[in-house]
Amino acid sequence: MPFSIAFPTARRVFASWGQEIEWSNVKVSSNEAAAQDLKKLVIDLGSLAEGYKTAGQFVQIKVGDSKAGFFAIASPPDSNNQGLVEVLIKDGPPDSTANLLCNISAGAEVSVSPVMGKGFRMERAPASDHPTCLLFATGSGISPIKALIESEELQAHDRKDVRLYYGTRNTGATAYSDLDDSWKAAGVDVVHVYSDDNKGYVQDVFSKGGTDFDASKACAVMVGHKEMCEAVTKVLESQGVAKEHILLNF
Repeated sequence: MPFSIAFPTARRVFASWGQEIEWSNVKVSSNEAAAQDLKKLVIDLGSLAEGYKTAGQFVQIKVGDSKAGFFAIASPPDSNNQGLVEVLIKDGPPDSTANLLCNISAGAEVSVSPVMGKGFRMERAPASDHPTCLLFATGSGISPIKALIESEELQAHDRKDVRLYYGTRNTGATAYSDLDDSWKAAGVDVVHVYSDDNKGYVQDVFSKGGTDFDASKACAVMVGHKEMCEAVTKVLESQGVAKEHILLNF
């Protein structure tokens, strides 16, 4: 079935740090609840989606004159997506950009930047050399990890051990929990860590029971709270995982 890709209206402005950003007006295609205080938005980037090449990339979004927020793309790069991308938004204070996005209606316009960032540099950790790949995410940080799992970049089926440690407050605050089975079928075992269970956080659960692997053949990908990333990195490095094989999306 033929389709057309829209070319958004663009305007150039300068960000607060002096970098020129070309903002484009695009439309929200849908807005659905993803979990408690989390909304799943599909945005029609039109031709801007051509810049989305690697899981882990992000866009800046603002509503009217609101302060721009940075949001990682949750859908995988796909040349057949007709310009549509998904973002996961955690609600924020009243009238903040996140709050405005959580309450926006389908069909409304938002302003977006071009797709930004280098994404996850998975070429640094190919499956042939790294049969163990450990994924770590907390809260809305699951967005780019979801994109990675659902893309071909992870090569999960070519690895021996792929685990996702996913930290949230409780089941009600866990976005994409309905995808556990499909992710397992894709070769990823999901370990949910709920802080309300009082059993610790992602870094605690991992350090207590997840370190039985060959560190020389392991890589890791992480997105989430600074404290989690720092603590998990410390555990990984203490096990012997090389720093260049611990991948972030910034």
